[in-house]
Amino acid sequence: DVKKKFFFSMSSSSELFEACASGDISSLQLLLDGGVSVETRNDKGTPILVFSATKGHAKVLELLLERGADVHVQSSNGGTALHAAALPCQPTWHKHHRQPLDQAAYAGPKP
Repeated sequence: DVKKKFFFSMSSSSELFEACASGDISSLQLLLDGGVSVETRNDKGTPILVFSATKGHAKVLELLLERGADVHVQSSNGGTALHAAALPCQPTWHKHHRQPLDQAAYAGPKP
């Protein structure tokens, strides 16, 4: 049972990262509705929100934040989603891609 649960968890985690990387909102919604956490981290300790901030899909960021992802969560190296979105290696990013992160960060903590 433990192995089965671990496999399901790893498989779902992998699918979550793939959906966020590709901007697949439908799959992302299904995974989150199925119980996959918005606090999921990859094997390097990178939270899904931080990972997604490097991919350029504003709708993915909006959905993760709506579902309770913490805009201030840090990866294992201390970086946040805002840091990731501002990296110079993200030349395709425009200000509107970061808007969901900016709004969440400046809104303050959730009640």
